[in-house]
Amino acid sequence: LTRAAGSQRLAGRGARRRRPSPVCVRPAVGTGIRPSFASSAGREGYMVAHLPTRVAKVADTLALESPHWLRPAVVGALAAPREGRGAAPAGFDAVSLGCGPGFDLPALALVKPLLRLGADGADRTLLGQSGVRVLTLDYEARWETEVGAVVAATRSALGLRHSAAFGRCDITLPLAAPANELVEEALAGGTRLFVASYVVAENAVALRDSDFVFFEELFARAPAGTLMLVLETTHRQFPAIARAAWRGGGDAVAAACPRVRSNRGYSLCLLKRSAAPAGVEGGEADAFGPESEELSELFSRFEEDDRRQRRKALDEESVG
Repeated sequence: LTRAAGSQRLAGRGARRRRPSPVCVRPAVGTGIRPSFASSAGREGYMVAHLPTRVAKVADTLALESPHWLRPAVVGALAAPREGRGAAPAGFDAVSLGCGPGFDLPALALVKPLLRLGADGADRTLLGQSGVRVLTLDYEARWETEVGAVVAATRSALGLRHSAAFGRCDITLPLAAPANELVEEALAGGTRLFVASYVVAENAVALRDSDFVFFEELFARAPAGTLMLVLETTHRQFPAIARAAWRGGGDAVAAACPRVRSNRGYSLCLLKRSAAPAGVEGGEADAFGPESEELSELFSRFEEDDRRQRRKALDEESVG
């Protein structure tokens, strides 16, 4: 996939003598201030450098068996009926929020057949054998070229039935903002799987300023069965995202932070359920809701990590 994507990217502009250096997002992850992806060579280098690991991390999270509701939610989201809207007459299986070059397409193309093999008879019929359609959205419009290269590589390696479209979005703005029109269209059209992959940490400052309103409004609008996966290099913003989802969707939103081996850390999974459960086996409280003691303890650790990082960033700024 990586070789094919790199070759596709080169095809339209002639060969380059040396492999381009990727855009370095590490400083942005530390400061929480959005980096620039204006450089064509930097975007190309980023795509080639990160495609294998990012595809693996998304695919591994989608295939987890814990929490117990994740696998059925993924199958249900991919099998949900969709109504085409706007640029997508057939609807989309998933929306990629700020994933730049579209790594979620090959991840889903790899995982969907495995989910189908592991599903029961009814779910296998619902999942079918059709390809995957992903709406890739990002605030940087220039990613469209790299998305095209990843689509072509995915179709070459995994089958012509897979496809993706590109558009704009900005998770630091309200859902109703004009920049997020395509997110609203996808939600209204029946898309139930949203992936925010490596876009939160680099926008942490603007997200905090907005009080994570995008996530609050998405879960307020989302119907039951809507699933969001958040993958990041750091878990520091996961508590704020989960609390925003709970503000929007109430106790019906289940949250979990499973560890993903290929991610070498946590991922955040959020599911809008039909209703908050009265309890689980043995009469225990909901382990995935806002009153969960386990989540509260974990989030306290994450928030302390965030405070520590913000102090470090301030100290470095004052020294500089």
